[in-house]
Amino acid sequence: MWFTKSRRAQNVDDYETWIAGGVMPTLNAFDNGDVRTTIMAITEQTVRRLTPIETERLQGFPDNWTDGQADSHRYKQMGNAVTVNVIEWIGARL
Repeated sequence: MWFTKSRRAQNVDDYETWIAGGVMPTLNAFDNGDVRTTIMAITEQTVRRLTPIETERLQGFPDNWTDGQADSHRYKQMGNAVTVNVIEWIGARL
């Protein structure tokens, strides 16, 4: 279940309101634990970070394609990469 902020507090004496459910909006820089968070996700399951191999699979690369580098570099490379499967699909239709 998630909640989306519908009204921000205007000053220290004001309050904010939240709406449950609905369409999950895109996350932004404020959604990383900042007091100005616009989305709050509440779940009974734990949240974990994807492994570098999982990010490679999501992007269509072979396992350990970026092996031998720091994980932070591997995450950045996969975040900056295009999804191989999508590019292949587009190329086949040109």
